[in-house]
Amino acid sequence: MTGRDIFRKEIRIIDGHIGMSYFHIHPVRVVDCSNTENWDNIVNMESVQIAIEEDDVAQYLLPFLKKHFDDELEANRNRIKNRWTDDDGNEHISCVKGFEWYLTYNFFTHESIADMLKDISDTADALASGGKNEYTVELKIKRGLFANKIIYARNMTEEQIREYNANRPKEDDTEAELIVDFYRRFIYRMEYIMKVGKEKGYDLISFMGP
Repeated sequence: MTGRDIFRKEIRIIDGHIGMSYFHIHPVRVVDCSNTENWDNIVNMESVQIAIEEDDVAQYLLPFLKKHFDDELEANRNRIKNRWTDDDGNEHISCVKGFEWYLTYNFFTHESIADMLKDISDTADALASGGKNEYTVELKIKRGLFANKIIYARNMTEEQIREYNANRPKEDDTEAELIVDFYRRFIYRMEYIMKVGKEKGYDLISFMGP
């Protein structure tokens, strides 16, 4: 933290592994593609890992991640969740589909990350200049834990739950300057992660949720 204003308001990007409610982002390579849901088949480069709180991922990165996630990429296609044989001897396999939120590798190629960073850079430019694109519209929609509709909550009556759901935040009011600053720092960190990962033979980038 030396040389930084630790009281500066910002959307945080943390070095290393922090656990709790954070996404972890780092280079990976697959050593056995038969089942990429098996963590033993993945080599992680954690020395350049960063962590971002899941609500911040949901609010500021999810539209980009969903657009650039490739379900047909072999590493994503082979995330086997269950494998079983029925009474007739037929094998059945169920795989993880789409961008998965919890404790699952979401694999991206360097090319797809580069395309995503281009979209993020364009969005940062639009926000900085007061312009609009498809993502600036998405960013106004409130996502994350506190935007979720709740059905049950300890120590809350049904009336209190109804009142919360009726008034839960539906629009994000984060200052554009904070989002732009986060995007600039995120782009810088991701470009570094890809550069170092590529030098060391890691051909994929993983986003894994809490």
